[in-house]
Amino acid sequence: MTDTERKALCDMLMARATELMAGEIGAPIAMMLDTMVTYTAAHACAHLGSPGAAKAFRIAAGKIDAGLFHSVTGEILPGESRH
Repeated sequence: MTDTERKALCDMLMARATELMAGEIGAPIAMMLDTMVTYTAAHACAHLGSPGAAKAFRIAAGKIDAGLFHSVTGEILPGESRH
């Protein structure tokens, strides 16, 4: 299996898990986020150590702050245009 195939499968599994949590059991977004982040953080710490996991989360937070998901949320950064 290639890395591209692995990523696609991981994305599909996360989407299905989200559908189950939200749709099947009615978990609120905050609960889903807490569950997924806690699980991910525990595995990151186990594989990267606590400092490595914290660094990975800081990098991810920086990308979010920089607008990684603005196309999804509709947000724009100051000085940006939607055109």
